[in-house]
Amino acid sequence: MRINKNKLRYVLFSFAISTILCALYENQSSGNVVDANAVNADTSIKEENYKAQKTTVDHIKTINLLVDFYKSKEGHTPDNLTSFITSEEPYIKPEASDKMFSDGWGNRLHYYSTGDSYVIASFGRDGVPDAGGSQAAGGWSAFLDFDADIVAINGDWAQSPDNISRY
Repeated sequence: MRINKNKLRYVLFSFAISTILCALYENQSSGNVVDANAVNADTSIKEENYKAQKTTVDHIKTINLLVDFYKSKEGHTPDNLTSFITSEEPYIKPEASDKMFSDGWGNRLHYYSTGDSYVIASFGRDGVPDAGGSQAAGGWSAFLDFDADIVAINGDWAQSPDNISRY
């Protein structure tokens, strides 16, 4: 079954709006007052973190491609991310490396290589490695868990957000 992403986003957005409206109604009918600015701030924070997750996934995808290209030319994976800018023919411009080698929250991406295999990881918004974490079987992290790690091993996703395309 093929899922239309736009329809899914619309359904999720509609669900979020109806949930907020229900909460507002419940608080109004119980005499509580809801601060609209707080609701808007929470939505804004989620949007910022979603964008940071997407940026992180995009950066890891790009680095996967760079590693594959490097390995096809050099015969091994790079020792570290700076190999992309210090080789005889740099793979990316040095001024772009700080941004490319960081996740969407500004934390440095972690790269580990054995020469044959490699791992690229972001430790999420909090910058702390998961210890068990909220990931489900298959490496999907829970929806809106912005602290969850995002990890690729040899170009394949080991863990990523379930609300962002891996491809």
